[in-house]
Amino acid sequence: MFRLCVVAFLFTAFAAAPAFASPPEVVAEGARSVPGGRTIQVIVAQAEIQSNINRSRIAQAAGGGMLMALIDASVEQSRAKKAEAAITPLREALAGFDAEALAKSTTTAIVEAAPWLGPVAVSFGKDSSLSGKSTFLDAAGAEQVAFFEYTYDLSANFDAVRVKLLIQFANRALPESKGKTPKPESRLSDRNLAYSQTIVTMVALASPSEEIEQNVPRWSTDNAAPARAALTAAFKQVARFAPRALALTEADLKAMKGKDRKRMAVGEFGGRQQPDAEPGTLIWGDEGFAYIQTADATPAEAPPAAAPATEATPAEAPPAEAPPAEAPPAETPPAETPPAETPPAETAPEPAPSAAPAP
Repeated sequence: MFRLCVVAFLFTAFAAAPAFASPPEVVAEGARSVPGGRTIQVIVAQAEIQSNINRSRIAQAAGGGMLMALIDASVEQSRAKKAEAAITPLREALAGFDAEALAKSTTTAIVEAAPWLGPVAVSFGKDSSLSGKSTFLDAAGAEQVAFFEYTYDLSANFDAVRVKLLIQFANRALPESKGKTPKPESRLSDRNLAYSQTIVTMVALASPSEEIEQNVPRWSTDNAAPARAALTAAFKQVARFAPRALALTEADLKAMKGKDRKRMAVGEFGGRQQPDAEPGTLIWGDEGFAYIQTADATPAEAPPAAAPATEATPAEAPPAEAPPAEAPPAETPPAETPPAETPPAETAPEPAPSAAPAP
């Protein structure tokens, strides 16, 4: 009986999921303005940079099966454990990095570039769950909420830092239903969202290693200055491309998916290359915009170069004082005459102080 239950559970788990409508990738001209305006919530749910792994595809290659699925789970657990151990020095070096402030300033830049967003209020939150967003929808008071959810992590090989922005427009009103009253969380489902778009930006190491243990020190050095600069640059590129995503039209989508656009991969994302992406590469794929540039092309890397200079100045000051310290040795030659007399008095170096009280 137990075996039958397990088989039934696995069959249910691996059965093909029903296809749901994807949320709109374009904000129609007539939907840009919302009566009474919309509220924006900026969300950064994580407190530290996250690791990432390559998913195991043994089951997929073998045609599925319970045993292959268990092997996949075991492989991924091992990879996750290794990644968490390797990322620890970087997390410690990144202490004090303010991703929340960058998320807020990035959102401000996006709103300035797309004033039709017309937020009546902008707030910050840390709950990215469906229930958390649903609760905010009820409390916000506006007819629509634009969620700007930011995440940041390392690529699977730790060869690039990544910032991801998920933009979702959700209506406060419950969706229409012919049957029972829908759950409040259903307002956040793909079929009911008014809009959803993703922008991923990456800043990669130049000539990275295939081993994560060798890439982590390159991010962690100098109080994680390279990682801090790369993350700052990645947020900056999000602010650059998010307005471009928000302004897309159906005609733009058709053009971006055209066969005249070169198909290529950016990190783990695949799609068609898009113009106007210097100094990096931009593609449009199933997951929206994905952009990558090397750390060498990041102007924000200047701070790491300045750090040694500030340390060098105090370090050179002591040598400058060293010559005065040689003055005592210069006085020692006159003091060498007592040593010449000391041989007779060598038997009584300590009585000399006691001889002082005698007079």
